[in-house]
Amino acid sequence: MMREHEREEDAAGEAGPAARLVLNGFFVALVLVSVLVAAFTGSMEAVSASALDAAKKSVELALGLVGAMSLFMGLMKVAQDGGLLRLIASAAARSCGASSPTSPRIIPR
Repeated sequence: MMREHEREEDAAGEAGPAARLVLNGFFVALVLVSVLVAAFTGSMEAVSASALDAAKKSVELALGLVGAMSLFMGLMKVAQDGGLLRLIASAAARSCGASSPTSPRIIPR
C-alpha cells in the first residue's frame, strides 16, 4: 500500500518524488549528451555562447515578470483599500448567480 507522500501526483497536480527523479535524470542526461556531442564535433564555443545567451535572456525575462507582478499587486492593494475589489466581486457574484441559478448565492459584503 502506498503512503500518501509516495503517490505519483498529489491533489494539486504536482509530480511526486519518483516522477521528479525521472525528469531530473532525463534533464541531466540531455545536458550531458549535448555537451559530449559538442566536444566531439568541435563546437564547444557555440554551446557555451548559447548557454550564456539563454541565461541572460532568462534573467531579463524574470526581472520583467517580477516588475509587472509588483505593479499589478500594488494596484490590487490600492483597489482593495479603496473598496473597488468588493464592488467588482459583488457585481461578478450577481452576474454569475444570474447565469447559474443552481449555484449557492454568496455575495461578499
